[in-house]
Amino acid sequence: MKNKIKRNHEIKLRLSDDELDDLNNAVLKTGLSREAYLRLIIQKIVPAEKPYPDLKETIDQLRRIGNNLNQIAVVAHKTGSIDVMKYKKNFDELQKQIQYVLRVNDEYRKEEVNI
Repeated sequence: MKNKIKRNHEIKLRLSDDELDDLNNAVLKTGLSREAYLRLIIQKIVPAEKPYPDLKETIDQLRRIGNNLNQIAVVAHKTGSIDVMKYKKNFDELQKQIQYVLRVNDEYRKEEVNI
């Protein structure tokens, strides 16, 4: 069981409207609370931005394609031959998914800037 940190000290901080907006925008990008965000900053840890929503599904798809390619490579090594059509199909799908990840990531980051 984790030891609960006892936090019984409170600080008051005054910010300008712009500073508060900047803080809130930075916090929003991470998905953390303001308190958790500031605690990380105090520890000299820059919180990472939360990934775009479809990332888990996309990573799962890439893993499946990678596993397919690995299985094809194992069979090719054992038999000395390769199913070129099956390999090409999986390779093309992998390339398509990589391009999709890059495109979605770029679109998601552009939306984040416009907050």
